[in-house]
Amino acid sequence: MKKTFICIAILYFVIFVLPISSRAQQRIDIVPLPQIIEYRDGMFDPAADDVTLTILSIDTLNLHIPIEELSEQWHKKYDRRIVTGSMKKLNIIAGIPSESTRFLTLCRDKKIWPEDRIGREGYVIDISNTEIILSANSVRGIFYGFQSLKQLIRGREATDKIPAVKIIDWPDLPFRGIQDDISRGPVPTLDFMKSQVRRLAEMKINNLSYYIEHIVLTESHGDFAPAHGAVPISEWKELCDYAAKYHIDVVGNFQSLGHFEKILAYPQYAPLGETEQMLSPVREESFKFLKEIYKEMVPVFSSPYFNANCDETWDLRRSESRPYADSLGIETIYSNFVNRINGEIKKYGKKLMIWGDIVRDHPEIFNLLDKDIVLGTWTYSALDSFDDFLLPFKKSGFDFMFSCGVLNSERIIPDYSMTMTNIKNFVRDGKKYGAVGMLNTVWDDGGSALFSLDWYGVAYGADQSWHVNNDPIDQFNIRFDRGIYGNKNGTISKSMVILNNLSNLAPTQEMNEEIFWKRIIPKRGQSIQMDLSSWDQVERNVLETEKVQKQIDAKHYSRDIDFLKYITTKYKHLYKSHKKVAEAARYYRDACLVQKKSRDEAKNNLDYALNILETLHIELSNLKDSYVTLWRMENREYWLDHIEERYDDHIADYSLAIKLLKGAIADFENGYFLPPPNEVRLDIKVKAGNYFQYWLLCGPFPNIKWQGRETDYLEPMGGELKVSPVPGDKFTAEDGRIMRWVKYASPVLSKINLVDAYENNTDVLVYAFCQIESPQNKRVRATFGSNDGIQLFLNGESVYKKYVQRSLIVDEDEIYLDLKKGKNMLLLKIDQNKGDWAFSFQLPDEKVRNHKYKYSIGNR
Repeated sequence: MKKTFICIAILYFVIFVLPISSRAQQRIDIVPLPQIIEYRDGMFDPAADDVTLTILSIDTLNLHIPIEELSEQWHKKYDRRIVTGSMKKLNIIAGIPSESTRFLTLCRDKKIWPEDRIGREGYVIDISNTEIILSANSVRGIFYGFQSLKQLIRGREATDKIPAVKIIDWPDLPFRGIQDDISRGPVPTLDFMKSQVRRLAEMKINNLSYYIEHIVLTESHGDFAPAHGAVPISEWKELCDYAAKYHIDVVGNFQSLGHFEKILAYPQYAPLGETEQMLSPVREESFKFLKEIYKEMVPVFSSPYFNANCDETWDLRRSESRPYADSLGIETIYSNFVNRINGEIKKYGKKLMIWGDIVRDHPEIFNLLDKDIVLGTWTYSALDSFDDFLLPFKKSGFDFMFSCGVLNSERIIPDYSMTMTNIKNFVRDGKKYGAVGMLNTVWDDGGSALFSLDWYGVAYGADQSWHVNNDPIDQFNIRFDRGIYGNKNGTISKSMVILNNLSNLAPTQEMNEEIFWKRIIPKRGQSIQMDLSSWDQVERNVLETEKVQKQIDAKHYSRDIDFLKYITTKYKHLYKSHKKVAEAARYYRDACLVQKKSRDEAKNNLDYALNILETLHIELSNLKDSYVTLWRMENREYWLDHIEERYDDHIADYSLAIKLLKGAIADFENGYFLPPPNEVRLDIKVKAGNYFQYWLLCGPFPNIKWQGRETDYLEPMGGELKVSPVPGDKFTAEDGRIMRWVKYASPVLSKINLVDAYENNTDVLVYAFCQIESPQNKRVRATFGSNDGIQLFLNGESVYKKYVQRSLIVDEDEIYLDLKKGKNMLLLKIDQNKGDWAFSFQLPDEKVRNHKYKYSIGNR
């Protein structure tokens, strides 16, 4: 019986345990995923002995960086050395077969050559029991092979052997780039930029660009570069020289038409503007300015490309260019200007890159631009197909690139649920239509983003652009954790995934950072409403993330985990502060209710409220300190004060509320009664609902004797039935005023208080606009209220009108709206006589998410 049991146990071990162990040891955890992996019998045991490295036909000086990196990692992992000299029991042999007869013979004997399909960047790795052979057609290919070897051992246990395997690898896209936005807030230090180079090289990224509007310091125009944030030409040169050692070209970049507001804000440059946001394309002084910048910038950068951007040129034909546009067309004005830039860039032996959004909107430009310009097509949406963004460029005959994105703009953490789909499908379609390459962009709108939170999306872009693959995301996650961080249990990517579940929850919609900055302690004399109905879901996600992060054991780049844990702490404070501030308000309200009956009970409630506020004050102060520390790990001092001010404003809210509450408690202890909650900034009410708190507003417009009700003040923009504004859109009203569409976020859940938004609030009216995206044609119930009258327009049709003089009652009116599949344009027109002025709007039966004024709905 005992023998039978032993036999069964051995059989179980052979059938079940050994295959699992074998599969674990056979994993090749490399980012990007190699093109071909062929497993064979056998194992290379790095712990068995020191390993001899032999480099044939290549000057080892050209490979000293990857050799040193591999040697260091090898010794750390296996307590064995990589040495040079005569071959030993274990050997690593690398070379270029076309340059060494000896190495060519070895490769042929091993049946690993020729491999013409790998091109100049590919490589072949052949691992047997005693040898690792690395061959390529160029030093760059050998460099990339070493990067794969480095990741291969990084993702393994020290006791693991390396499987006998043949890896044949090459890139699908010749240009694989990353663009880091350094003009919207954070400007990295030179040391951090160099660290980006090293890490990108591990992922076989071969181009790096930094989006520049104003942070470059030139001799000719040193007056627009910000103090503590200017990157001098000498640093760009040093970075390019450094990156070249890692086979990365640095692509020069200078915004040369749109997005020019930072430079035009200086009085000495304002005359160069078409508007406050765009450089004039018809002023000779504008082109002279660019020439002087290009003269210093362009020659420094190592890439054959230079990106002048020239995107989002919405203000063409708005000012000086109008008469030229009326006679020639904006297509001609734009193309003439860009062609002049192209001529200038070519003087330095570079190819001009521009973004093609205006070209896509005005296809006539394809026929007017110089044919040697490289066009870029971009969108950051999670689309199933990117044909609409690629086919026009494919058909045009121009060389073109596509730009996907790590969705970081104005978010606490990138929305990876959108990012991964955007990257995967855009790369797939970009390769299909013959794009020159990919530029994966990281935008920092909002100014508070930290790059160390972007590596997950950066790595996925590198993975897909090297090898367009259908590897399931959970498999990529394993390779990401093990190959990049040496983290064996997948907990880094798992915590990313759990955190990104917050993008689908109403309170934390799309990871929007404005939610964190929203005031939760009302101003003195005012009140705030909170919807706490979904914060429990946020709490569960955060606590689960904390639990997972405790299991992270990153052997490499462990500093990234500090950034990830900071975000988790930030979300923890976010849900905790909402719940606790509402709780403090409830304690204070209860104290007011019982103060006549039991002063001891009232005092206890007051102490509870005070303790809550003091605890949150300390936590927020600590959170700010952590952020400052992390910022300085990456960035220069520039712009940090802007973010510190936002923290300080919130901290001051707590400080003042604590001061007022302490004063009320002292008076209470001296026999006085408590002031009302709004006098101690604790008039906070809990209310549920899907209220729209974020709108674009335009106004105020005259409404004397209610005559504005029938006046279409939006005719200069196409009229009330056609308007679809974006933030900053402006037009000239009949009385000569420049009217703008501005963003407005209400601190009160169910009420947009227009008196707060406009000083001129008697005998006027205002427009409020938002966008609602629906997954299907659907009839939805809307409830709303207004003070005074209101008119609703949906998709170019007036659907509701009530002209009354009244106070606001939230949800007083009701209507059913017929939404179409896709984007729906909702415009409200709210009039006012005098006194209070406000409105409310919600879709009570829908699951609602929003990113600012753009809302989306789904079925409950």
